[in-house]
Amino acid sequence: MPFHGDLVSRIELWDQPTYYLGNTFTGAYDAAFYHRVEYFLEDWYYLLPDHWRNPMRINVLGVHVDKANSWHMYGRAIDFASISMLDSNGGNRFTAFECAVDTWGTKRDFNIDRRRYWAAVAAINYRSADVLHYLYNAEHRNHVHMDNGRSGTATTTTFNSGSPVLVKTVQACLTYIWASPSRSTASGGRRPTAGCAPT
Repeated sequence: MPFHGDLVSRIELWDQPTYYLGNTFTGAYDAAFYHRVEYFLEDWYYLLPDHWRNPMRINVLGVHVDKANSWHMYGRAIDFASISMLDSNGGNRFTAFECAVDTWGTKRDFNIDRRRYWAAVAAINYRSADVLHYLYNAEHRNHVHMDNGRSGTATTTTFNSGSPVLVKTVQACLTYIWASPSRSTASGGRRPTAGCAPT
């Protein structure tokens, strides 16, 4: 018996192609979750510097997998590996969101890679209560996991001080994006992406 209801098959997210290990990827999504991921991509895109342009290349490590104890079995989770974009200032493709933390600093400044990572994680967290990253455990050193297991059909989420991973996310964003670990978490607007322009 399947773990899920009807899933939708897609080769893109927000009209941007998806890939798995360099090959075109078709993901099977719960329809509501598929739109949630698209909301994140749209949010994130419009907060980025103007010269970061589509088409994106969205590299994923998985969406639907029939395995117990995971929102992947419902098509309600995605593992991001990286997202690349075009720099319209020079026409070069660059990695805007690199999830393999052990590769940071190999192509550009380590701090730029880390700042871009946490900016994207913050944008994902706006649309999903459950975002797992390398501070959650070592298994997430090469991808960022997003699911809507707890947030369900809600289109946005709120801060939950009882979530250890979310507290770590806020602390990392304050430290690595704003270089101000003591700053209040109650700010909004474009600040989470400040200082993330490509070099």
